[in-house]
Amino acid sequence: MRRFRAFLPFLPTLALLGLLAGLLLAGLREPVRWAEHKYILGNLTGSGREVIPPYGPLTRVDVYEQGTNTLERAHLYVLGSDAGGRDVLALIAHGALLSLQLVVLVVLLRVLLGIVMGVAMGLGSRRVRTLTAVAGRWVAGFPYLVLAIVVITALSGWSTFGAFAIAMAVVGWRDVAQLTADRFVAEMRHGTLVACAPDGYPQVSILPFVRTGDQIELHCVQADPTFGAVRANPRVTFFVSDLLAWS
Repeated sequence: MRRFRAFLPFLPTLALLGLLAGLLLAGLREPVRWAEHKYILGNLTGSGREVIPPYGPLTRVDVYEQGTNTLERAHLYVLGSDAGGRDVLALIAHGALLSLQLVVLVVLLRVLLGIVMGVAMGLGSRRVRTLTAVAGRWVAGFPYLVLAIVVITALSGWSTFGAFAIAMAVVGWRDVAQLTADRFVAEMRHGTLVACAPDGYPQVSILPFVRTGDQIELHCVQADPTFGAVRANPRVTFFVSDLLAWS
């Protein structure tokens, strides 16, 4: 009983979502021509009274298709029609399906591009980090919407659908890449780097590293004083739990 009471506040929301899903499915069951073709004249089914669009909600009409004069008998306009006699429910449903396909494509492109670039950043690729920094400055200087419009305009001659997907992926991949790089570095093993600065004082940093065969690749930050000490005196000591390495 307690579980039912805890679930009770969500019932209206679930009922609304169920209703919307049912309407969406009903709209998708209608042929796509009801969202594309025009039906400019009709008669109310049963009464025979002549009507013109827009047809009202829950109206059943015998309509004629513009251009072919094909008679479509007893079509039910659940949500009514627009000024061209197109079924509003079919318009929403088929438009929503296209939007969902676009969203899925955008998310896949954004995540895949972000993961690839993020792993490259985590491995220390200078080119990718430079590209990310440049992209960050551009994104900071341009609002996302403006940048997306620029990309869509540049690529719309090739494919409007593809241009929109690429534009949405371009403006969002950097966040995914940065998150992936941070996570990638966090999962690496860490060791202690000890370097001696020119003034004779040791500099110590705990750094992530990747071991490939006999080589150890460290990931440093240029602003780190230890990095400056390494550049001045490349002879350093690096400690890990199971390995002592000298460079």
